[in-house]
Amino acid sequence: MPLLHCEMIARDFSDGTRLRRVLFPTTVTLHPGELTVLSGPSGSGKTTLLSILGLVLRPTEGRLRLDDRDITDLPETAAATLRLHSFGFVFHLTFANRIFSPGQIGYP
Repeated sequence: MPLLHCEMIARDFSDGTRLRRVLFPTTVTLHPGELTVLSGPSGSGKTTLLSILGLVLRPTEGRLRLDDRDITDLPETAAATLRLHSFGFVFHLTFANRIFSPGQIGYP
């Protein structure tokens, strides 16, 4: 059974004069124990997709399911609680992370 399933999620933003589609309809299924890599050129929607998967943004279209439970329209407080207890992100390394040790760039 999938851990996380996103069905045809899309996201639009307004630039003040018009609506821009920044994530075109995308379906993603993640299973427990899988390693998933998200890659693509700048501007392809990777950060938007991750923000939706992590419940930071809501999709304009589509549905998001966690353990077969629809979490697309969770109230913000419930989404924050779910993020706190169920989600984590591993961010890419920056140039500074590769050159300096964590103590040298202000990490505890």
